[in-house]
Amino acid sequence: MSKVDDFFSQWLDAVKDFAVKSFKDARGEAESDARTFFEAIKEDLVKWGEMYARGDLNKKHLTSLIKGEADLAKMHKLRQIGETKVKIDKFTNGIFDLTVNTIVKVFVP
Repeated sequence: MSKVDDFFSQWLDAVKDFAVKSFKDARGEAESDARTFFEAIKEDLVKWGEMYARGDLNKKHLTSLIKGEADLAKMHKLRQIGETKVKIDKFTNGIFDLTVNTIVKVFVP
C-alpha cells in the first residue's frame, strides 16, 4: 500500500470514529462533509505530507497550511440538518487536528 493510500485509509478510520463521537445521529453527514473537505485538498495534503517527511515543513507549519484551507471545510450537510455552529466548528477543528496527526503518523517513518 502506498503512503497516500495508507494515509487516506487511516484518515478515514479516524474521521469515522470522530464523527460518531461528535454527531451520533448525524455521523453520515459529518463523514460526508469531512470527505468533501479531504477531496478538495487531497493533492495538497499529499504534497505537504511529503514536505513534512523531508523536513521542509515542521508540524506548526503543516497545521497552519491545513487550517488555512478552512474556507473549503464548509460542512454543508451538517448545516442543512441544523447542527449548531459551535458543534460544527468543534468538528472542523478536530478534522484539522486529526489530519495533521495522520500525516505525521504516516509520512514519517
